[in-house]
Amino acid sequence: MKKILVVDDNRESLYMLEQFLAGNGMAVSTAGNGAEALQKAAAAPPDLIITDILMPVMDGYMLCRKLKSDVKLRHIPLIFYSATYTTPQDEAFALSIGAERFITKPQDLNALIQIINEVLQQKQEATPETERPLGEEMEFFRQYNEILFNKLEKKIADLHQVNQTLQEEIAGHEKANRKMFESEAKYRLLVENSSEVVFIAQEGIIKFINRAAINLLGSSYEELTSNPFTDFIHPDDREMVLANHLRRLRGEAVPNIYTFRIITPKGIVRWVEIHAAIVPWQGKPATLNFLTDITERRQAHEALQASEKKYRELYDFLPIPVYEMDFSGNIISANRAIYETFRGTEEDLKRGFKGWDLLSPEEVEKSRNNIQELLKGKLIAGTEYKLRRLDGSVFPAIVISRVIYDNDKPVGLRGAIVDITERQQAEAQREASLEALRQSEHQQRIITDNIQDMVWLMDMNLHITWVSRSVTQVIGFTPEELSQVSLNKLLLPESYELVQQLMLEHLTNDNLANKDKAIIVNNEFGYYGKNGDPHWGEMSISLLRDAAGEPSGFLGVGRDITKRRQMEKALQETQKQLHDAYRLAKIGSWSWNIRDKSIIWSEELYRMTGLNNHAMSFSDTKHPQIYTHESWERLKEAVSHSLKTGEPLQLELEIERPRGGNRCLNWLGGVIYDNEGNITGMHGTAQDITERKLIESELQKTNLELACACKELGEKQDLVIQQEKMASIGMLAAGIAHEIKNPLAIILQGVNFLQTAIKDNSLLLDVVERLNSAVLRADIIVKGLLSYSRQNPLELTKQNVPALIDESLVLTEHEFRKNNLQLIKEYAPDLPDICVDGNQIKQVFVNVLLNGINAMSAGGTFTIMVSQIEDDNKRKFLEIIFRDTGHGIPADKINNIFDPFFTTKPIGNTGLGLSISRGIIDRHDGTISAESEAGRGTSIIIRLPVKL
Repeated sequence: MKKILVVDDNRESLYMLEQFLAGNGMAVSTAGNGAEALQKAAAAPPDLIITDILMPVMDGYMLCRKLKSDVKLRHIPLIFYSATYTTPQDEAFALSIGAERFITKPQDLNALIQIINEVLQQKQEATPETERPLGEEMEFFRQYNEILFNKLEKKIADLHQVNQTLQEEIAGHEKANRKMFESEAKYRLLVENSSEVVFIAQEGIIKFINRAAINLLGSSYEELTSNPFTDFIHPDDREMVLANHLRRLRGEAVPNIYTFRIITPKGIVRWVEIHAAIVPWQGKPATLNFLTDITERRQAHEALQASEKKYRELYDFLPIPVYEMDFSGNIISANRAIYETFRGTEEDLKRGFKGWDLLSPEEVEKSRNNIQELLKGKLIAGTEYKLRRLDGSVFPAIVISRVIYDNDKPVGLRGAIVDITERQQAEAQREASLEALRQSEHQQRIITDNIQDMVWLMDMNLHITWVSRSVTQVIGFTPEELSQVSLNKLLLPESYELVQQLMLEHLTNDNLANKDKAIIVNNEFGYYGKNGDPHWGEMSISLLRDAAGEPSGFLGVGRDITKRRQMEKALQETQKQLHDAYRLAKIGSWSWNIRDKSIIWSEELYRMTGLNNHAMSFSDTKHPQIYTHESWERLKEAVSHSLKTGEPLQLELEIERPRGGNRCLNWLGGVIYDNEGNITGMHGTAQDITERKLIESELQKTNLELACACKELGEKQDLVIQQEKMASIGMLAAGIAHEIKNPLAIILQGVNFLQTAIKDNSLLLDVVERLNSAVLRADIIVKGLLSYSRQNPLELTKQNVPALIDESLVLTEHEFRKNNLQLIKEYAPDLPDICVDGNQIKQVFVNVLLNGINAMSAGGTFTIMVSQIEDDNKRKFLEIIFRDTGHGIPADKINNIFDPFFTTKPIGNTGLGLSISRGIIDRHDGTISAESEAGRGTSIIIRLPVKL
């Protein structure tokens, strides 16, 4: 087993490489710098050394030089593996001082294994090295110093260039400000007088808003700009609007246009449509927003949707089959009843079948003839057919059909099917019942009790003497109860009056005396059920005579049609609602009749054009003088094109109103056909879009100029601020690059390791956790620098603080095990969730944890306590205390630990961790402080406000 010594000051990179090499059958030892590596190599010489270059105490170049100068160690091959020294000069120098290979991070680990095997093989074949002359030692230091000097010289040159550029930009800053002020005044005037709501939002606050917003929301400018803009958003929509706002500021893809509800201080709710875009504002990202009040449009749309839904439900639950079919015989729509009637399912309809398949073969020709008659404009009453179910059985039915037109063109048939099987059976049964009634009353009772129609007998005094079971089922009365109810109590008042009238008309003495004349009355009657609910039925009443031919009573046969009448009423209500919705939409309409040359406008269209509909009438030969010459020519051309091609008409026209003021109308129209397919005219709508066109034009121009000016000023301001900060942190640039590339290398190492370790084991789980830790580390480093320069906005969400601490502990658990530290967690019960940026708070926790771990020796104890407290003003906070048993911080330095670049750690640490942490906590309206005693440990106390 080959022994490999890995040297790197980055613990995560060191751990991942150690695990990967061990997984490939190698014995791995590690060191954190060159000096430690030399000691371990002297004590137990390895077969190969893999080392980073940039490390504290002793770097990789010096390690290589000392290794190759040692007679006992010079035979050990060395591979440089670096993310910082990556230039050809760096590689050439590394190879010149004795390194076998020079590899730049990140590197595919499978390729790294191949390189390691090649170097080990070359070692076996190599001859012993001779001692290098002293001149090479001098050349090493010359090149070593040259590399370091070149990097320092380049950094100084870069800083000089930055300062020179900064001076030039500052010189042009005042000029840009003056230009911006002039353009801003012009744009503000335009925006302030816009009828559309315009505002700019940043960090949850409205930074600018125009007069239209004040009118819409009913609040003052000070109220709108001093409170979070979510206060004016309906509670049910706040989370969605705020999420879209924050995601847009982060550069994520979100809809530019969407709708939501606002609520005024008086509690009035309005629907608005927002158009939003991201713009810079005072050096920070903000959103430019345009609001349009769409309340009335929304209400009309919702009413129309409800009406359509209601219509569809009525259609779907009709008790008789209803269908739509194209002229090729394809069933394109059907209600539920059709599946029951034809013994099929919705899947049968989706698979597709021809309407002709539902007809018996001998009926197909009859159907084709009826369709031809319908296309000629003739109305055909219900036609009786023999229809075939999907299982092959045949039944009689009456089919009622009408032609479906689309833009006045016939496209198919819409019809209803009435299964008359039961009716035919009922008619046959009724005939048999009547015959049996003449022969035997007993037989008549048996038959009538088994038919579905309601049957009843009444004597000449209008007292009910017998009813069928179906009567009891429909209205709830038993035969005994009905015999005690008078007719005027059973029938609705209007139906009782109708019965009296019919008695007078048909049951006169002359008619009663005429024994050969059959007296039958057919009508609709209303009656009460036992529970008091009204019912309606179709009734046929016949006069009964005894054997001598004398009137003996009445026989009634009928069917309850209550449900049918209810559906008819509901359908009428739906039609009324549709009509009202169209009226409330306030859309101007027009129609043109080619035959008589007449043109008809709606009231709304007269209002938009400023014409008096009572004082004028016009045709296509005498049109209103409202069109400009260009508009009139375009209109004639568009109409001519539609008449020739049948295509819809759509164009925007400028008109001149009689009282002045040009308007822009959007005209839509379509061609009208008669039953023979001849064009008879056109009809359509018109909408006044003048204000919208003006606002769109001005806003587009304004937005472009404002965005350019804001961008130019913002870039200059950002550059001034950023260059000032970069002057302070320039010396850390190399370290930052090193820190970024190492986590990226770890990611690649982890992915490759997972590709090789495909079986379940604890090692694989540990590697996955380390891989996640490395990704978070890379993100924390970048976000840390941005946070220090105040460039990252907070992403506030509801979080559980103990859970965030536990997630942070996962990232540092290896350090606890490695240093044999004891962890104690004391979380108070029932802690509330708070609203924080989870990632940034975890960054604070990880930084505090690592500081405490680094401060303790093996066997130390780290305690984490979380509790809820109140300050003197009764404000609630979560208090998080991180307490270590390390060496502590001297009293003269405790006040400096949160200053940028201050650190008590060895060289190589930036000293930004606690400074960044304080900035994060400050932006959460919290506090962070430290208590320490030299030799007895340190406590970091964080307090975060409890607010959601």
